[in-house]
Amino acid sequence: MSGLFLPMQLIYEGKSPRCLPQGIRFLENFGLTFTLNHWSNEAKMIEHLEKVVFPFVVEKRKELSMNRRLS
Repeated sequence: MSGLFLPMQLIYEGKSPRCLPQGIRFLENFGLTFTLNHWSNEAKMIEHLEKVVFPFVVEKRKELSMNRRLS
């Protein structure tokens, strides 16, 4: 409702970080990763939650003085 959008998760096809785009600057908390078939899976969803979604929620709770812990 605030108009803010969380950074996306882009999944590239490959076996190592070498498959990721070179020379492009992404936001610091942008979800940039890779899998063999470039599809999302359970591990990549957990990675996205841990690296993008949870930090965003924690920061917003701090801004709003809500000290509840994420489970």
